[in-house]
Amino acid sequence: MQLAQTSVHEDMVTLADYPGAAAQLVIAYDPALGIHVYVTATSAPSAWPTGAVYFDGQVADGGWHHVAVTVQGAGPSAAATVSCYVDGRAAAVTSPGPLTVPASLNVLTVGGRDDLLNLGQAQLMAGSVYGLVLTDLAAVPGLPSFAAHYAAAATGFAGERVDQRITRIARYAGVPARWLNLGACVSVCGPQPCAGRLPLDVMREAARTENSPLFCAGDGRITIHPRTARYNRSPAWTVQASEVDPATAFPDDFSYTANQVDTSTASGTATRANNPASQAKYGVYGTSVQTACATAADAAALGQWLAAQNGDPPHAQLPQAAAGMFFEGVTEVIDSAAHTFEIAASPNTSGNVHQLDTAPQGQLDAGFIIAY
Repeated sequence: MQLAQTSVHEDMVTLADYPGAAAQLVIAYDPALGIHVYVTATSAPSAWPTGAVYFDGQVADGGWHHVAVTVQGAGPSAAATVSCYVDGRAAAVTSPGPLTVPASLNVLTVGGRDDLLNLGQAQLMAGSVYGLVLTDLAAVPGLPSFAAHYAAAATGFAGERVDQRITRIARYAGVPARWLNLGACVSVCGPQPCAGRLPLDVMREAARTENSPLFCAGDGRITIHPRTARYNRSPAWTVQASEVDPATAFPDDFSYTANQVDTSTASGTATRANNPASQAKYGVYGTSVQTACATAADAAALGQWLAAQNGDPPHAQLPQAAAGMFFEGVTEVIDSAAHTFEIAASPNTSGNVHQLDTAPQGQLDAGFIIAY
C-alpha cells in the first residue's frame, strides 16, 4: 500500500457484517496513532469504536509499504489477538485493546468506508493499494512468513543463487526438498515474473542463468550441477565406440555452434555478444537465451561466455575411437539380458578457466577465458 503524507484519519480496509447490525472491523491509519484495528457495533457515523488495538506503524510517507494484520482467536464473546507487520517486521503494540470481533464479517471494502457515502461522510483513503490477500489462518500450518512476503514484493528475491531460486519455485509447486539434487551454484538471479507460467519453465530459466542444464536424474530427482563443475575438467572415463549402443544419436558438428548470442533478462534487458573470429570462419550462428540474471552485466557476461565457448563446432563424435561428453548423471540398468548405463550428457564444452599459480591454467592466452 501507499499512503500520501496525511494529517487526517485514513480507513484502509473494512470488513462489515451485512445485513443486520452492520458491525465493522476496520484497519486504519492515523498520523498521531499509527496503524490501528478497531471495531464498531454499527456503521452509523456516530458509532464509537467498541474496541481497538494500536501499533507503532508509520506508513504515510508517500512510499510503498507491505502491511499485514492478523486477527486470531476471534469470536463474539472472546477478545482477539491482533498483530501487525510492516515491511516484514512486527510492529510494536502501543495500546493492546481489548478487541472483540463481530460474529459475521461478509462484506469487504478496500480504500475506506463507502457505507457512509450516502451521508456525505465517507472515510476514504488517500493512497493506493496494490495486491490484497485474505487468508484463513485456521487452514494453514502456522503464520505466513511476512518477511518473505515483503521480500517478494519489494525485491522479487533478487540475489538468490540459482539453486536457491529453483528450490523456492519447486516448493511453491509442492515439490519436496528430497526430490531435488541441486549443487551450490555460482550465478545469482534477479526478479522473475511467475504469473501464468509453469513452474518448470521458471526453473529452467533460472538454470540457464547458471549455464547448466536442469534435468531429471536416474534417481528421479530434479538435478542441476553448478557451472564450476565444468571448469578445467580432465577426462575421467573413456568410452570406446564399440561400447556405445549403435542407436545412440550424436549431434552433427554445428548443432551446438553459437557465435552470436542474444541474452535477455526477466526485466527486459537485452544484450548481444559476438565472436568475430568464428563468424568470419564459419558464418553467423545465432541463438537467444532468456535468463534470470540479476544485472545486465551478468547477462552480457553470460552471452560472451557462450559465444567464446561455442564459437568452434565440436569435432565429430563418431566414428572416432572415443566419444567426449560431459556426464550430467548416470543410471545403471541391469536386467536378464543386458547390463547398461544410461547417461544424461551434454556437449563436452568444459571451460578452460584461468587460475593463478596453476599449470597449465596459469598461462592466460587465447585458449583460456575469465569465468563470467
